[in-house]
Amino acid sequence: MPPQEAAAGLKKIDSNLGSKTELYNCTSAYGLWGPNFDNYGFPQFVAMPFTPQSDSHVSEVGVAVLYGGQGTDQVNLSIDNDSSGAPGTLLAGPVTVPNLPTSRCTLTIANFAAVAVTGGAQYWVVADTPLTGTGNDFFGT
Repeated sequence: MPPQEAAAGLKKIDSNLGSKTELYNCTSAYGLWGPNFDNYGFPQFVAMPFTPQSDSHVSEVGVAVLYGGQGTDQVNLSIDNDSSGAPGTLLAGPVTVPNLPTSRCTLTIANFAAVAVTGGAQYWVVADTPLTGTGNDFFGT
């Protein structure tokens, strides 16, 4: 399925999704699982950096996440600042996104209260699960 369009009135400030006609590759993905996923016993979370070209406000992110059919069907998305090339302080979220796709890679959208970002500075979109409670048993990619 092609990438979804940004909501009306929003301007794309960064993307690593390729062209509108490019499909997401579900078979070449990072694993994502919570600490209570039975097969591993430790969490694996995913973060992708982005660098806006100019001062902007982020209020929506789209992430290609696939539910692996085990654990609670939800993932948390957040925006973090950069700390020496890794996710740092939480700036927005986490937003819990349920009902993820199970057979096709489509965009999972999270909406945030607008957070200011500085042009040329690196930030991170983080996909993770709670460390405890509902959702800490998620498994997906």
